[in-house]
Amino acid sequence: MDDKQIIELFWSRSENALNETRQKYNPYLKTIAMNVLGNNEDCEECLNDTYLAAWNQIPPDRPTSLSAYLGRIVRCISIDYFRKSRAQKRYSGGLATLFWTKLLRTRNYFNYSSYPADFRVFNPLYSTGVR
Repeated sequence: MDDKQIIELFWSRSENALNETRQKYNPYLKTIAMNVLGNNEDCEECLNDTYLAAWNQIPPDRPTSLSAYLGRIVRCISIDYFRKSRAQKRYSGGLATLFWTKLLRTRNYFNYSSYPADFRVFNPLYSTGVR
Protein backbone atom coordinates (compact mmCIF):
# COMPACT_ATOMS: atom_id res chain seq x y z
CA MET A 1 0.00 0.00 0.00
CA ASP A 2 1.20 3.52 -0.81
CA ASP A 3 2.22 5.99 1.91
CA LYS A 4 -0.52 8.44 0.94
CA GLN A 5 -3.13 5.72 1.36
CA ILE A 6 -1.75 4.77 4.77
CA ILE A 7 -1.82 8.42 5.85
CA GLU A 8 -5.44 8.65 4.68
CA LEU A 9 -6.22 5.58 6.79
CA PHE A 10 -4.67 7.35 9.78
CA TRP A 11 -6.77 10.44 9.05
CA SER A 12 -9.94 8.37 8.87
CA ARG A 13 -8.89 6.73 12.19
CA SER A 14 -9.02 3.26 10.72
CA GLU A 15 -7.17 0.54 12.63
CA ASN A 16 -6.03 -0.86 9.30
CA ALA A 17 -3.54 2.02 9.23
CA LEU A 18 -1.59 0.40 12.06
CA ASN A 19 -1.71 -3.01 10.37
CA GLU A 20 -0.52 -1.62 7.05
CA THR A 21 2.18 0.46 8.75
CA ARG A 22 3.41 -2.54 10.69
CA GLN A 23 3.40 -4.70 7.57
CA LYS A 24 5.32 -2.18 5.47
CA TYR A 25 7.73 -0.53 7.95
CA ASN A 26 8.28 -3.04 10.77
CA PRO A 27 11.68 -4.34 9.48
CA TYR A 28 12.94 -0.79 8.88
CA LEU A 29 11.82 0.49 12.29
CA LYS A 30 13.07 -2.62 14.07
CA THR A 31 16.52 -2.12 12.56
CA ILE A 32 16.67 1.45 13.86
CA ALA A 33 15.52 0.45 17.34
CA MET A 34 17.82 -2.57 17.48
CA ASN A 35 20.84 -0.48 16.50
CA VAL A 36 20.19 1.85 19.42
CA LEU A 37 18.98 -0.62 22.05
CA GLY A 38 20.51 -3.97 21.17
CA ASN A 39 17.80 -5.77 23.14
CA ASN A 40 14.88 -7.53 21.45
CA GLU A 41 12.38 -7.03 24.29
CA ASP A 42 13.08 -3.31 24.55
CA CYS A 43 13.01 -3.08 20.78
CA GLU A 44 9.49 -4.57 20.59
CA GLU A 45 8.24 -2.26 23.33
CA CYS A 46 9.78 0.68 21.52
CA LEU A 47 8.05 -0.31 18.29
CA ASN A 48 4.69 -0.52 20.05
CA ASP A 49 5.23 2.94 21.50
CA THR A 50 6.17 4.17 18.03
CA TYR A 51 2.92 2.94 16.52
CA LEU A 52 0.98 4.51 19.39
CA ALA A 53 2.80 7.82 18.90
CA ALA A 54 2.10 7.72 15.17
CA TRP A 55 -1.58 7.01 15.88
CA ASN A 56 -1.74 10.03 18.21
CA GLN A 57 0.33 12.43 16.08
CA ILE A 58 -0.70 11.85 12.48
CA PRO A 59 -4.24 13.28 12.52
CA PRO A 60 -2.94 16.79 13.22
CA ASP A 61 0.23 16.13 11.20
CA ARG A 62 0.36 15.15 7.55
CA PRO A 63 3.88 13.84 6.88
CA THR A 64 5.20 13.96 3.34
CA SER A 65 7.50 10.99 3.92
CA LEU A 66 6.01 8.38 6.23
CA SER A 67 9.25 6.39 6.49
CA ALA A 68 11.23 9.43 7.65
CA TYR A 69 8.44 10.43 10.02
CA LEU A 70 8.26 6.99 11.63
CA GLY A 71 12.04 6.70 11.64
CA ARG A 72 12.33 9.92 13.61
CA ILE A 73 9.72 8.75 16.12
CA VAL A 74 11.35 5.35 16.66
CA ARG A 75 14.80 6.93 16.96
CA CYS A 76 13.68 9.39 19.64
CA ILE A 77 11.76 6.76 21.60
CA SER A 78 14.60 4.23 21.44
CA ILE A 79 17.12 6.85 22.61
CA ASP A 80 14.81 7.64 25.54
CA TYR A 81 14.62 3.92 26.38
CA PHE A 82 18.41 3.68 26.17
CA ARG A 83 18.91 6.64 28.51
CA LYS A 84 16.40 5.30 31.01
CA SER A 85 17.99 1.87 31.05
CA ARG A 86 21.51 3.27 31.54
CA ALA A 87 20.65 5.89 34.15
CA GLN A 88 22.17 5.43 37.56
CA LYS A 89 19.75 4.95 40.38
CA ARG A 90 19.79 7.68 42.95
CA TYR A 91 20.59 6.65 46.48
CA SER A 92 18.28 8.35 48.93
CA GLY A 93 19.67 6.71 52.04
CA GLY A 94 21.60 8.15 54.90
CA LEU A 95 25.05 7.88 53.34
CA ALA A 96 24.91 11.37 51.83
CA THR A 97 23.56 12.80 55.05
CA LEU A 98 26.33 11.12 57.00
CA PHE A 99 28.93 12.51 54.58
CA TRP A 100 27.68 16.10 54.88
CA THR A 101 27.32 15.84 58.66
CA LYS A 102 30.91 14.68 59.07
CA LEU A 103 32.16 17.30 56.63
CA LEU A 104 30.41 20.11 58.48
CA ARG A 105 31.68 18.89 61.82
CA THR A 106 35.30 18.63 60.70
CA ARG A 107 35.51 22.03 58.99
CA ASN A 108 34.55 25.36 60.42
CA TYR A 109 32.79 27.06 57.54
CA PHE A 110 32.68 30.44 59.22
CA ASN A 111 36.44 30.63 59.66
CA TYR A 112 37.82 31.90 56.36
CA SER A 113 41.40 31.20 57.34
CA SER A 114 40.66 27.47 57.00
CA TYR A 115 39.75 27.94 53.32
CA PRO A 116 42.30 27.67 50.53
CA ALA A 117 43.96 30.82 49.27
CA ASP A 118 42.01 30.69 45.97
CA PHE A 119 38.74 31.00 47.82
CA ARG A 120 39.97 33.93 49.89
CA VAL A 121 41.11 35.83 46.80
CA PHE A 122 37.90 35.40 44.79
CA ASN A 123 35.38 35.66 47.61
CA PRO A 124 34.06 39.26 47.77
CA LEU A 125 33.06 38.87 51.41
CA TYR A 126 36.56 37.87 52.40
CA SER A 127 38.27 40.67 50.50
CA THR A 128 36.01 43.34 52.04
CA GLY A 129 36.66 42.08 55.54
CA VAL A 130 33.07 40.97 56.25
CA ARG A 131 33.20 37.83 58.32
